[in-house]
Amino acid sequence: MAFLLNSFLKSSRAAVILIILFFTAFPAFDGYSQNQETIFAREDLRFIQNLFKDEFFRFARQESAEFTKTYPQSPLIADVVFIQAQIDVVNKQYDRALVRYDKVIKEYPEVQIVEDALYYRGALKPITWQRGPPWI
Repeated sequence: MAFLLNSFLKSSRAAVILIILFFTAFPAFDGYSQNQETIFAREDLRFIQNLFKDEFFRFARQESAEFTKTYPQSPLIADVVFIQAQIDVVNKQYDRALVRYDKVIKEYPEVQIVEDALYYRGALKPITWQRGPPWI
């Protein structure tokens, strides 16, 4: 058996066939494909959402910051920014929350979460105005 394999590999035609088979069997050597990155990003988003839901706000903030560094071009980034704004509300950092809601509204107008961002932004305005109107 080894003799047959050895003689087969010595022929140049066989080597070309093996090289073609190798590269067609493993097409992506440049790391993760776009589809795999999207799958990982969705898993990370679900993890952040669960941290927030379970009231682990500090960890949710850390993971969301890591998400924005790891997947800066992800279509899910608006959801992460929205969660960051909600964490800011929990921590009574209303001005930061307003900035994040505005970011979701202005930079990601095509996502569904914009309606929620508009609602929460409107709900926060009176709270921030208690310190005085923003134009003063």
